[in-house]
Amino acid sequence: MNVAKFEIHLSGPGGAALPVGFEDAAERLTGIDRVDLEPDGHFLWMIDAQEGRQLAGMLYDDGDRLQYVHLQGRCGWEDFQRFLDHLAPGHRDYRVTQLPGGRLQGLHTFRTAMWPEVSQGPATEKF
Repeated sequence: MNVAKFEIHLSGPGGAALPVGFEDAAERLTGIDRVDLEPDGHFLWMIDAQEGRQLAGMLYDDGDRLQYVHLQGRCGWEDFQRFLDHLAPGHRDYRVTQLPGGRLQGLHTFRTAMWPEVSQGPATEKF
């Protein structure tokens, strides 16, 4: 498995809020095995400790919807996709800002940069 290391902000179309509320996203994320979510929105998903795969971050909301998710990770594309599937099921129009000081980009561009072998695979993926 190709593992990428990154720090990003994940948002909705054009950098706008995601189409999911804090409570709904938090409930779905805690449905993933080995996710620890604090009431303030900070979370850690220890995907595989032996391989050092994990996602950590913070959910930021405006009271109605998630404004963005700050993520620091070391994981494979399949891990990242699983996180997205739980965060906002059915949503596909994510925008990514790589930190520090990155520009807003689409999820496909981010995926191609972090996991290039996935982008060359079959066209059956969700994103």
